[in-house]
Amino acid sequence: MLAPVAFAQAGRIKRVVPTPSPSPATSVSSSTSTSPTSASSTSAPAARPTFHPAAFIIAGKTEVKDMKSYGDDDSNDVARGIKFMFEFQRLPAKIVKGGKMTREKAVARAKQETDSYVVWMDVQEKMLVVNLRPVYIVDHIDYVLLMPGTGEVVRQFTVDPRKIVQTNEHGTPLPPRTQGRNGNLTEQLEHCAWEIARVLEYWL
Repeated sequence: MLAPVAFAQAGRIKRVVPTPSPSPATSVSSSTSTSPTSASSTSAPAARPTFHPAAFIIAGKTEVKDMKSYGDDDSNDVARGIKFMFEFQRLPAKIVKGGKMTREKAVARAKQETDSYVVWMDVQEKMLVVNLRPVYIVDHIDYVLLMPGTGEVVRQFTVDPRKIVQTNEHGTPLPPRTQGRNGNLTEQLEHCAWEIARVLEYWL
């Protein structure tokens, strides 16, 4: 008689299932800013960085859709534009051009650093035929911020030259710097560089 009673009592026991810990959130866009340019995409606000780098090492590669390459590497042009903006604003960090580099090599470089982030970019371009001539445009640029010592991805971002929003001194939106699909490649790279510099400024 005791056995069925014990079984019935056991059946009334409510088991508490532990609540799993939430996985860390990830985001893929730049944060908002009151500077003259800001990205149109938004993301959850990141925690204020506690590590203040001495430099950003800018490296990357260029890919052209449906092609291997057209003989140039425009990631260097983007790095040059970022360097210009940091020097123009006299920001308290140096920009070091790391040159053409795969993501694997960029991670390895970050692991060797102690006080500098590595920024690795993947410049995605398209080729259009305009008046029977090839015209190259920036489709978008994916870039990641790599932590020194570990090479881990701190944040990842995407910048599209057609979605960079300008504002005047009163905060009023202005027409895009690059309009239409046939925008000048040099200008597109330059304005993407300015937007990336604005995002990196947050991490100083």
